[in-house]
Amino acid sequence: MKFPAQIKKIFENGSSFLLTSHENPDSDALGSMLALANLLESLGKSVFLYNASATPSFLEFLPGSEKVRTTLTDTPENGFDALVVLDCPVISRAGADFERYAGGADSEVVIIDHHTEMEGGGGEVKWVETSASATGVLVYEIFKFFGAEFTQQSATCVFAAISGDTGSFRFSNSTAQCFAIASEMVSRGADPQRISSAVYENQSTGKMDLLSRVLGSLKTDKTGKIAWVCVDREMFEATGTTNEDTEGMVDYPMSLKGVEIAMFFRETSAHGQSPAWKGSIRSRGDIDVCAVAAKFGGGGHKNAAGFNFDGNFDGAIGKILGEIKLA
Repeated sequence: MKFPAQIKKIFENGSSFLLTSHENPDSDALGSMLALANLLESLGKSVFLYNASATPSFLEFLPGSEKVRTTLTDTPENGFDALVVLDCPVISRAGADFERYAGGADSEVVIIDHHTEMEGGGGEVKWVETSASATGVLVYEIFKFFGAEFTQQSATCVFAAISGDTGSFRFSNSTAQCFAIASEMVSRGADPQRISSAVYENQSTGKMDLLSRVLGSLKTDKTGKIAWVCVDREMFEATGTTNEDTEGMVDYPMSLKGVEIAMFFRETSAHGQSPAWKGSIRSRGDIDVCAVAAKFGGGGHKNAAGFNFDGNFDGAIGKILGEIKLA
């Protein structure tokens, strides 16, 4: 991996930066953002942290998460030298407010990501490494390039970023590099037990209730190789839960014996609106689910992708299964 000279120049010459990531941030998005903020501040830069969504409660343990704003109304009048978008292939995924702000700002826009590039955008300076297991790996490389020391805070964020996108080092993208970086982060103060406990052992009774209902929706195709679950608006209302509480639920159908492709669907429409859904899809081995997601305007990685769709769920699932069988 080679750190692009153009981004190096932006980081060296700029004095003020806005950092953001995709909406509904996960461990990699938020961990990468906070670690990079730590690095830039160590270089004497001013950093403004923003995300369109509130920080999920299970990620509030990350050092610096309390500094992330959810509004752009209090940005400096003179703006920023650069807007840096992490773990996000196009700026539209960072939210409509940020997309409008970026469109009217006289700032460089930098994208640092590991997802397959998507159509859209233009004019951004990009560093996209699809071979990287997590955006946290790229942030680690930036630290190394600048010769910056990892504090306990930045080490915790990088460890959480890589752990999150590798499924706690269970997924096929858990490379030797990931384990080497994780080991180094532990030596710098990251606490794997504390991180794991915060993410996986901090569930509410509402989420447990929601999980029982989601598991009750489990279905498979005739081959038993494709499985899916879903959560609709009524489930959220009955359990008093939110989108945040669905984190990791796609892993349950994937854990079924014989399953090669797993999907999780979440209703995103409100009362009175036409049905709308968000889908997450996972696969094993050489099955490319990113290509399937792309058919519905989504994207991601070969073995993990996402997409949105409108309309009746039962009708849509037939189309999705059809695309999977053609892939």
